[in-house]
Amino acid sequence: MDLSFEAAELLVARELAHWRVYGGGEYMFTHSPADLKPGVLHAGLEYHQPGSLVRLGRLAAGRLVAALDGRSVQDRGWQIGWSFVTGLELADPLILPGSGWRWSLQLKGTAGPRRTGNSSGIACRRLGFGLGLTL
Repeated sequence: MDLSFEAAELLVARELAHWRVYGGGEYMFTHSPADLKPGVLHAGLEYHQPGSLVRLGRLAAGRLVAALDGRSVQDRGWQIGWSFVTGLELADPLILPGSGWRWSLQLKGTAGPRRTGNSSGIACRRLGFGLGLTL
């Protein structure tokens, strides 16, 4: 199955203390196959711990981060696909949280219908680990 599309997406977000809430939608204006329905709804929630959970002296400070994301696709009867991530984000303890270099060790998971490839629409569940670096 050839699945390709071009889309426009609009998301709005609001910061509430140490939380970020976002939502919006997407419209696929060009897509293959031609009978693919164009609507997508998208929403989520993120949390960034305000202080340090662990401290490795002057080397790094670590805080808890977590996020939950949901996407509902018109072509799949508005079934919701979920993804989550949680873990520890380590950063330079001498600068403001969220700036400068950061690396993270994360637990990631997804559940819901797949949207791409030959198994489009088939329920899928995954769980794994991730290692990230932000400069």
